[in-house]
Amino acid sequence: MTTTQTKQIATDHFNRIRQGDLAGAAALMAEGCVNHAAVPEAQGRDGFVRIQTKLRTAFPDLAYALEDMIVDGDRAVLRLTVSGTQDGPLTFSRLPLAPTGKQVRFEQIHIVRVADGKIVEHWAGMDSLAMFRQLGLQVTPVAAA
Repeated sequence: MTTTQTKQIATDHFNRIRQGDLAGAAALMAEGCVNHAAVPEAQGRDGFVRIQTKLRTAFPDLAYALEDMIVDGDRAVLRLTVSGTQDGPLTFSRLPLAPTGKQVRFEQIHIVRVADGKIVEHWAGMDSLAMFRQLGLQVTPVAAA
């Protein structure tokens, strides 16, 4: 993939997510896209749609702002600011949380690799601690054994 093609696909994917067009965003992904940031049950296109649906249920006003994008060859790095109000249940298996009504604003970094016109791999880093604190969760470190 050329840098121009990768940038177009990554930009289109991000814009579709931002607009809530999950089917359109998923169509830009390979069926077996590997999400290195997700549990095994959340892999591929279907896993992507499940994750985004859970987020949009928990945060109906979910908003993404693209702050920076760096593209080189078949990879794109996107730095986002994410915001929203948790008016619905957060139903992730490792973090179920009833609606809090609280607003959050935190950063994410996403890296995608593109091949044959589709996103085939995804990595993510998120400031989850900031989100948890804004939702009122007490985060307690676990002592090493």
